[in-house]
Amino acid sequence: MSFMQRTGLHDAAWRTFFLTWLAVAAVCVVLACVFSQEAHHPDEHFQTIAFAQYKLGELPAEAMPWEIAAHSRQWIQPFIYYHFIRAGRILGMTDSYQLLTAMRLLGGLMTIIAVALLMLSTYRSIADEKLRRFTVRVMALIWYIPYIAARTSSEAFSMIFLTAAFAVFLVMNDDVPQTISAASASIIGILLGFAFIFRYQTAFAIVPFVLYVLIAPRSSTRRRIVPAALIAGGIICITGLGSLIDWWGYGHFYFIPWEYFNQQILHNVVNNFRTYPFYAYFYLLSAHPVFPVSLLLTVFAVAAWLRHPMHLFTWITLGFFIGHSMVGHKELRFFFPVALVAIYAIPLALSAKNGRIPRFFAALWNARNRVPMRIVYAVNIVALIVVSFMILKPEFVVMRLLYRPLANGERVYYSSSSPYEGPGNLSYQFYQPGNASFISIKPDALRSVLSTNGTGFLYLTTGTQLSAAETAAFPVAQLIHRSFPLWVDRFNFFNWMSRTRMWLLYRIPPKS
Repeated sequence: MSFMQRTGLHDAAWRTFFLTWLAVAAVCVVLACVFSQEAHHPDEHFQTIAFAQYKLGELPAEAMPWEIAAHSRQWIQPFIYYHFIRAGRILGMTDSYQLLTAMRLLGGLMTIIAVALLMLSTYRSIADEKLRRFTVRVMALIWYIPYIAARTSSEAFSMIFLTAAFAVFLVMNDDVPQTISAASASIIGILLGFAFIFRYQTAFAIVPFVLYVLIAPRSSTRRRIVPAALIAGGIICITGLGSLIDWWGYGHFYFIPWEYFNQQILHNVVNNFRTYPFYAYFYLLSAHPVFPVSLLLTVFAVAAWLRHPMHLFTWITLGFFIGHSMVGHKELRFFFPVALVAIYAIPLALSAKNGRIPRFFAALWNARNRVPMRIVYAVNIVALIVVSFMILKPEFVVMRLLYRPLANGERVYYSSSSPYEGPGNLSYQFYQPGNASFISIKPDALRSVLSTNGTGFLYLTTGTQLSAAETAAFPVAQLIHRSFPLWVDRFNFFNWMSRTRMWLLYRIPPKS
């Protein structure tokens, strides 16, 4: 059977439907990559872009995270960004945000390819055409995929390759008798290898993947062992490639998967961060404003595990879930690698098995166009728009706003803290132009700053308004930016604004 037949691309109606919704998904991803200019977590910058800067000689070792000295962070993603930044510098591209957008678009393009493969895999995997088309629409419009695609994080890149491996298996695996070609197994191994070297924790899904191929019933022992061996061989080869890149990054050979395991698990570094009980992911996965979508997806996933225990989806997602649940430190972003594959929970929960669908899920499917589900769809679309077009973290808004004035050499004084401050002693230096003047000042020196700056300057502080001392020092300060507009103050219930960091940026004219 050809690839066209396996994916349904020979069917004109299906091909048109697929291309239409792939285009919708691509537009959502590209928009998010262009407009989303913040980091979901500091690691998204300090474990990738900062490593590339370090290799370029733009950051000293003392300005790097502790992992650089402990040799416990892989270099595959910094290797890519190193060449992006270096090429940009050679071509005269000095705007950090242009480089950042290019790096985000690279991840976005790769995500679109993974989404395309996952959509195509539904042709043979989902028999019910209405359910198949519904699933494809979800893949195109679910709110979190463009958001993850725009992240320069290891989780996002691992998601791409794990999803591609899952989709290739579904497309190329024959059910009767269960067989998979040597070429397909090798490709899957390579994809899983990249999923691993981008993020080692994805092993919680990769090991069950290989075990599934080895244990799943097939017509002969050889049909189990050979594909599993080829997949394992591909993983080992790509891990070797990753080790060569790590050697390039550190300048000495270290086996980083072991160094990572040694630091995080054996030396228990992972539990230096906030820890949760084993069962915490059951509520953490929905502990955000878009919980109606994730709560439904969690219910579908549990149903899929129970109804289809011998499906590849169950092996890799349940293995991933159990593995991460065993680790005390838990974060929502740790589940990004299975975020795309998780969508398969919907058809597996809603499809008939032995001619039957559980009553609850049959009712849910029949109610998909009714008001309660339309509310869920609306919440999803609002979230999709918000994460695609808005910068949600105030400090990143300030950094973006300051970038071009600073590029022109203008001085910025700040009295409380700098938006460029990262965790510990780290700094978002990548977003600071080289000729910037960003100067810390104590409150008692405000008047002296005004008297010594004949051309005026920018002043940055935090709070809801200038203090009495600041107002006295800068009586004609002109407000340029406030993290929340003034009308939001009317909704300061329970004084939540006092617990929220709000940035104020003023232009201070020269003293007359």
